[in-house]
Amino acid sequence: MKSTRLLIVLAAAAVLWFAASGSSQLFQANPTVLAAVSVEEVWLNIDDREEMVAEMKGRREEVLREQEKRAKDIKNLEQDLEWLPAGSDDQKKKQAEVEEAAWNYQAWLKYQENMLLREEKNRYELLYRKTLDAVSEVAEANGIDIVIFKEKELPSFKRLTKAAQVLALIGNRKVLYCRDELDITDLVITRMNNQNK
Repeated sequence: MKSTRLLIVLAAAAVLWFAASGSSQLFQANPTVLAAVSVEEVWLNIDDREEMVAEMKGRREEVLREQEKRAKDIKNLEQDLEWLPAGSDDQKKKQAEVEEAAWNYQAWLKYQENMLLREEKNRYELLYRKTLDAVSEVAEANGIDIVIFKEKELPSFKRLTKAAQVLALIGNRKVLYCRDELDITDLVITRMNNQNK
């Protein structure tokens, strides 16, 4: 009977020891692999952004050409107005035509400005999504668990005049230090440029 109790106590102690030693290993986490990416540096060196900037420049030039043409058409209408007798029906009709053209011009210009802003916003959003996709692909391929945002360089405090501005700039910093070995910016640039081809 005593030997049975001793056996039960020893078995219980063994189970407790095994559970305790096993659970410490069970709850022991694997090391987290961390990397950093400078989105600014990526965007300065990828073909996608260069193409986007060139396309947006072309769109702005198209709008500018159309703007100049429409402004010239209004000026021509105004010159026609000068030749008509003051107060005549023809003069009143031409004046209404000039005012309508000027109104349409302003509305068209505002619409084009809004369209360009929206298009540029959408393109940057798409570029950011592509960047995130490339970052996650590089991270997955290299066994990286977390990728943090890295500023390209230390911000400039020269033009700031108030302590609150300095504190806000400091508070917006995402990474204070990152070893060069943890920076995967070049890998992301290469992946995005390869995908673009």
